[in-house]
Amino acid sequence: MLDGYKIITTSSVVDDRGSVAFIEFGKDLPSVIKRVYWLYNLKEARGAHAHKELQQFLFCLHGALEVILDDGHSKESIILDTPNKGILITKS
Repeated sequence: MLDGYKIITTSSVVDDRGSVAFIEFGKDLPSVIKRVYWLYNLKEARGAHAHKELQQFLFCLHGALEVILDDGHSKESIILDTPNKGILITKS
């Protein structure tokens, strides 16, 4: 298993009206989010590049997403397929 990531299952509340999942800073995530972006209507794979100086939290709101982590020596595939499960990537 590669170092530098943590699978996070967020807190959630489920009742007759539906489900709400949420992230708490300082509890689920160690730092404040500076930027949020999302992908949709993808025609091909995205990414395939490194981020060496930042942390990222990835989650998939709908459908499924395969995240391939590669440290140059080993690779690991993580499937995100529920909206309350994400991956916190702390180093490349």
